[in-house]
Amino acid sequence: MRDEELSRGVYSSIQDTQLKYWEKIRHPFVAGLELTPKCNLQCVHCYMKDYPTQQLLPTDKWKFIIDKLFDAGILVLYMTGGEILSRADFSDIYVYAKKKGFIIELLTNITMLTPEIVKIFEEYPPATVSISVYGISARTYERVTGIRGSFEKFLAGVNMLRNADLDMELKFIGLRENYMDFFEAEDFAIQNGGKFKYNFEIFPTLQGSSEAIKHRLANEEILSIETQYEQTIRVFANNICNDNCFINADKVPVFTCNVASTLCYIDSLGYVSPCNKMRLKSYNIMEHDLSYIWQKYIEEYAYMVAPQDYVCAKCPRIHICSPCPIINYLSTGSYTKPCKEYCELSLLRTEEFSKRKYDKYRTNINIALTNT
Repeated sequence: MRDEELSRGVYSSIQDTQLKYWEKIRHPFVAGLELTPKCNLQCVHCYMKDYPTQQLLPTDKWKFIIDKLFDAGILVLYMTGGEILSRADFSDIYVYAKKKGFIIELLTNITMLTPEIVKIFEEYPPATVSISVYGISARTYERVTGIRGSFEKFLAGVNMLRNADLDMELKFIGLRENYMDFFEAEDFAIQNGGKFKYNFEIFPTLQGSSEAIKHRLANEEILSIETQYEQTIRVFANNICNDNCFINADKVPVFTCNVASTLCYIDSLGYVSPCNKMRLKSYNIMEHDLSYIWQKYIEEYAYMVAPQDYVCAKCPRIHICSPCPIINYLSTGSYTKPCKEYCELSLLRTEEFSKRKYDKYRTNINIALTNT
C-alpha cells in the first residue's frame, strides 16, 4: 500500500482497507493461528471434538511462523484453538506477536484466564477478546460444556476482563441446550460492556461425524428468535429484496467468500488452509513461503466454476442463505450440493421476512412482497 494513499485518507478503516485494497489483489490480510486443538471443555457441538491431537508445535516454531507472516505482510492475527489459554506458553507466543506489531484478536472460552495473563493484556492489549458464551446460568452453560464448575470460571474470566477495561466480544452459540438464554446473553454482554454476537451454525466435525448436528436448533426455533431480534430483522428484511446476480451468468464461482482471498488459516501443525473450515494438508508454512502457498490456492479455488446443475446459482433465496461451500462439503460431500437443513431454513426466512409488516425495516424494496 502506498504511503500517499494512507496520508490522503483513502482507506478510512481496517475493514475499508481490506475491501478496497487487499481483496482486489487477493493478498491475505488476516491469519488465523490454531495454537492448539486441545480444550479444557467438552462442548457437545464442537466441530473439533474428534480432531487428532498430535504433538503441539513448540514455542520456537510458532515464533518462526509469526516471523514468516510478518515478512509476508499479514496485518491481523486471530489466535484460536481448541482453547488458546490451555497452552502453558500462550503468553510467550502472544507477547512475541504483539511486539512484532500485529493487531491481535483472541478467541477463547475465557475459563482458564488468570490475573497474570490479564496483567500481560493490560501491558499489551489485544484488539478484542472474543468469548464463546454457552449459557447465562450454570445449568445451561454446563449442559453444553460438560464440565462442572465451568460457568463460575467463565464469569470470573469476564469479570477480570471487564475490570481491566479490555475490549470484549461475547458470542452466544445457540443450541437446543441453551437457546432459552439468548436474550439474557445479550443483556449480559451489554451489562459487561461487551459487543454481542450470536451464531446458530452447527455442522459436522472436521472428521465428518454428524453427531454434533443433533444439538442444532430446529429451523422453526431459529426463526422464532430471529423474528424477535431487531438486528436480524433488518438484515433479512433487506436481503430479501436483493436479486440473485448469478441467475443469468454463464459461469458461476463456487467460492464467493474469502476463500483464497484475504484470510488464511494455519492449523496446529503448521498446515495452511484458505479457510478455517477447510483443513487441508497440502502445504506447510514451515516448508514453504506463504506467497507460494497462496498462489497455489488462488489457482485451485479462487476461480473454480460451479457445474451447470448447481442449484444455488438459480435460487432466488441466495441472499437469505449465503451458501457456504465448505459447510456443503462437510454435510454432503460436495462443495455445490447444499445442506438440506439450510435450504429449508432459507425458505422459512423468505416466507416470513417477505411479509409487509417488515416493510418499515427495508431501505430498498424491489420485489413483490406478500400482503400478510
